[in-house]
Amino acid sequence: MERIGTIDRNEWVTAAEAAQMLGTSTKYIRTLAIQYGKIDYYQLSPSVYLYYKPHIEQTTIRNRPGRHPKKPEHSQDRQKLQAKKHLWTSLEERFKRTVDGAGQFIDPGILETVVALNALGIYTIASCEGHLGPHGEDEGMPYPWVEVEAAPETIQGLSLEEEALQHLRVRAQLQEILEHFYTRRSVPFDHHLIIQGFVFPGMPPMNRLEPQGAGLQNLRTVEEKRHHLALYQEEMRAFTDFLKARFWKA
Repeated sequence: MERIGTIDRNEWVTAAEAAQMLGTSTKYIRTLAIQYGKIDYYQLSPSVYLYYKPHIEQTTIRNRPGRHPKKPEHSQDRQKLQAKKHLWTSLEERFKRTVDGAGQFIDPGILETVVALNALGIYTIASCEGHLGPHGEDEGMPYPWVEVEAAPETIQGLSLEEEALQHLRVRAQLQEILEHFYTRRSVPFDHHLIIQGFVFPGMPPMNRLEPQGAGLQNLRTVEEKRHHLALYQEEMRAFTDFLKARFWKA
């Protein structure tokens, strides 16, 4: 209600101060006071109103005009998030224990890439973070790479031609992700990640994710190899971050 007469100025605040206290707009403060009678008001001048501070302190606004109401967290969203966390954790634990034919674990520098690809439904069969020996000699490949193909359960009972198509679908899926990755990313062409290899019916598929300049490492000096290996590994890490963001946002 409107107050008339003498007031204690310390007990009154402006519309802007009231709006700040309640986290809303000055227009809504006026509505609360004049239309709803929730807050006493005092007309200081034809264009300036004051509002009774004790009433403001007792007022609670759930969905405050001027602010977007907090989006409720639905149980379905929580379940989806929990399922993703479980999938990521299980894949991470699984690949930390995975060894190749020589008894070697997946390289730490490529492990997260492998987890992220599999979390997105892209089956991996081999990988390497890229290595050079202490004197610059090759130990494995002097660049990071990951090989992908169709998961075994998706090609059981298929003809050779149909099996090849499944491997190509995985290649297409990875290519689509790479296209999105490089839509707004500008790096030297040599650093670009590409899918190398071939897929023919009756032959083992070859879908290898590797840097564009991987094959040129053999032409480089030891110092150049080390420099480019570090750049290639940095590009793979950036792609891995992109994969993770894509997984958690999906």
